[in-house]
This record gives sequence, C-alpha cells and structure tokens, in this order.
Amino acid sequence: MRHYELIYIVNPNLNDDDFKELEKKYISIIENLKGIIIKTQVWGKQRLAYRISKFYNGVYVFIDFCATN
Repeated sequence: MRHYELIYIVNPNLNDDDFKELEKKYISIIENLKGIIIKTQVWGKQRLAYRISKFYNGVYVFIDFCATN
C-alpha cells in the first residue's frame, strides 16, 4: 500500500450537516476502495490565493490515508 495525502476545499457557506455529509462521502470512497484512513483534519476557513466560483474563502480539509494504486 502507498501513502497518500488529500486536501480538498469546501464551500464556506455549507451548514454543519452538509459539511459532515460531504466529509463522510470522501471517507467512504477511500474505504470502499480498500483504503485505510490514518487521520482527518479540518484546517478551517482560509483565504484562497485567488477567487474560485465567486468565493474568496474556503474550508480546507486534509485526509491522510494508505491505499493501493
């Protein structure tokens, strides 16, 4: 198994329920492909380097995992 790191940016206007649902979706994708989640961290709301889809901020989420290629 190889070690991977995934960082994704979430819309800052999502409510907590939608955010948790999205987080579970990414974790389930990794686990369904026989990956092992090592840790998950929510880095919080950060300013983006440039505007993406009319947003200047985003919530950063980091997932550290092992999986086959």
